[in-house]
Amino acid sequence: AAMKGMLAPTFKESLLGHAEVRQAIHVPNVGTIAGCYIQDGKIVAISPQWEGNCRTRVDVTGKIVSPGFIDIHTHSDTCPFSAVFPESKVAQGITLEIVGNCGVSAVPILPSCQAEQTAYLRKISEIPVPEEAVRDASVQKYAAHVAQTGYPSHLGTLIGQGTLRAGIVGFQDRPLTPSEMEQMKFLLDDQLNQGALGLSLG
Repeated sequence: AAMKGMLAPTFKESLLGHAEVRQAIHVPNVGTIAGCYIQDGKIVAISPQWEGNCRTRVDVTGKIVSPGFIDIHTHSDTCPFSAVFPESKVAQGITLEIVGNCGVSAVPILPSCQAEQTAYLRKISEIPVPEEAVRDASVQKYAAHVAQTGYPSHLGTLIGQGTLRAGIVGFQDRPLTPSEMEQMKFLLDDQLNQGALGLSLG
């Protein structure tokens, strides 16, 4: 985040000059032409005036500098493990995606239903789903797995109700027993405690 109302220090790594600055919260320079000063990969100051040195200066006249966008409904659960690079996400400025929507998520995948889950995800996915994409039994393991891929945006995951159910009874079309329902609830609670954002239905 930019330092509110603060002039840039005397040296910065990079300057994005003549940018139209827009931010999610009100600051004095919103919607004005200003310089964005970058240090260690972060915008550290925004100011229409600059007195100091920069290693790199980039004139971005006619461009907008804004916070990254959040895509709250995606099905990119297995994208980090695919060879398909998400150019469209990068081009749109999306920096956070919420996955696990519509009752289907890539986690938790229990060994008892891994083969069926993999087949199902491959059936509904528009991109190839490699074997390694459908293996994580917990949110913590999924997060660590995604972090290894270098995926260009952050992910937050919901837990799919259908994924939970499949982990307990597979794809059987029947009502759950009270015991199976308790197992699903316990599994969901465990994932929420590990950082899942909520439950999705579909």
